[in-house]
Amino acid sequence: ELRQNLHVLTNSLVEKIMFDESKPPRAIGVQYSHDGVSKTFQARNEVILAAGAFQSPKILQLSGVGGAELLEKHGIHIVMDLPGVGQNLQGM
Repeated sequence: ELRQNLHVLTNSLVEKIMFDESKPPRAIGVQYSHDGVSKTFQARNEVILAAGAFQSPKILQLSGVGGAELLEKHGIHIVMDLPGVGQNLQGM
């Protein structure tokens, strides 16, 4: 059975989550790469981020959610200063 509210796109890579200007910011879509072309998708209701323990914080930081000092250092526009995002991650 196909769900009308779910669309799966394979061979794609999420580049960042797009936010509105409200306070607090609200996720309104995603920017992604498909076959080497950057595209955007606007969400009608909500954006669910489920990219695992390492990729979820990375996507949030690339989207401007994380420690302001780190984001500024990399030239990323700050959407929300949340210093705990991506901290205490250790690779094995």
